[in-house]
Amino acid sequence: VFEIREPAEFARRELGIRLAEKWKLPFDDGFGELWEQYVFTPGQFHAIIEQAKDMALARGGQHPSRDELREVCRRQTEYRFEGKAHRVRAKFGWEDLVLSEASKQLLRDICTRMKNRELVYGAWNFSSRFSYGMGTSILFTGSPGTGKTMAAQVMAKELELELFRINLSAVVSKYVGETEKNLNLIFDEASKSLCILFFDEADALFGKRSEVKDAQDKYANAETAYLLQKMEEYEGIVILATNYIQNFDEAFKRRIRFMIEFPLPDAKRRLKIWSQVYPRQTPVSE
Repeated sequence: VFEIREPAEFARRELGIRLAEKWKLPFDDGFGELWEQYVFTPGQFHAIIEQAKDMALARGGQHPSRDELREVCRRQTEYRFEGKAHRVRAKFGWEDLVLSEASKQLLRDICTRMKNRELVYGAWNFSSRFSYGMGTSILFTGSPGTGKTMAAQVMAKELELELFRINLSAVVSKYVGETEKNLNLIFDEASKSLCILFFDEADALFGKRSEVKDAQDKYANAETAYLLQKMEEYEGIVILATNYIQNFDEAFKRRIRFMIEFPLPDAKRRLKIWSQVYPRQTPVSE
């Protein structure tokens, strides 16, 4: 009996390089990023390259561009969140985000961490030091309207990753075991391409665990513990946003890698926000 297994996550690079050579694609200029980001089989990547080559021939080129490869990968990925999450189009860039320079730099560092994930965990073999928990968990805290959702979009645009906002009303259920089932579905679907999961108003789901006095407390605590486990297992980015940091369970705070505060803007930053509100096409007086 011969069992043919999929290659381990950080052992796929050599296989990807061989595939890129066969199709005469530059691995380090586009294809390598997609190979590491999307969890496709080699057979699926064969189909993707053929579709991308057809797109290149249609425009008169011989080799597919990075954008054409990425577009075909997005088409190939079929997320089945069943209404529990929806895609957010990343429209904002770094210049749109009005935040302290220290917080902005931390966001850039997180993006750099994700970009060098293959190098650190794969080439340098740091994955052998971690049985799990190689993902990135981030907590955004601050009042409504201070830029938490915009920051998530900026990161998605910088990393060229899909951003999905979790619909908590469709995730949390009063029936025992249903919330865990919904969370499992979300994380399983997200693992297809290591997309960014954005939990807004996350304190509703990540609330403090209480002393068990009845069956309701027992199952509520089980939901919180299960969510913590899934977050640690997920190898992509999970962003939690809350207006009430004091409502968070202490265990979550200790396991979150990065915490970024979004304070109310001062007069200088408010002026900058106002100056950026109007599109260039809007006629405004001096």
